Amino acid sequence: VRIDGEPIHFGLEERIRREAHPNQHNDRLPAWQRQRFAYVATGKLLLKITEWGTQGLQKVWADGKTAKVESCLNEFIGGLQTVAHVVKAERLRREAEHRARLEAQQRQWTEEERRKKEETRRNYLIKDVESWTQARSIRTYVTAFKEKFIARYGDIQAGSQVDQWITWSSRQADCLDPLAQIEPS
Repeated sequence: VRIDGEPIHFGLEERIRREAHPNQHNDRLPAWQRQRFAYVATGKLLLKITEWGTQGLQKVWADGKTAKVESCLNEFIGGLQTVAHVVKAERLRREAEHRARLEAQQRQWTEEERRKKEETRRNYLIKDVESWTQARSIRTYVTAFKEKFIARYGDIQAGSQVDQWITWSSRQADCLDPLAQIEPS
């Protein structure tokens, strides 16, 4: 049945009694054919709610010595409703826990994404600082080289190998320097 939107399973069973089987001690039958027990229907019925997670609630109504299961139908319907309310509350609790887990996971993913972006930005900054430092070192070296060359040999001839090397070295420093690549707006 479906009560308050919750499917509740139940069944009607007949109780059985286990008795010693008449062939249990029959020596004419091989041991593998002998049956130890016989199961005999008692004619006593029971209504049983078969939902899990409803411990502590009455879930079985049975024929007794004075009353039949038919006289317990109102109690059984009330039991179905009680079980349905417990099952619904448990389902809603599980759904809320599931939503909370999903939200926590989403927050974790968002924080991880933010952390990765921040780490990437930091790595770019470190790379730019290293490139800028190398460019400054190259420029300082080229300036020192020019001063030393001029002090030792005089002026640098335009188009000479030394002049070409100085021009090439300066371009290499400009290629490395992240500040030299910023366009004025």
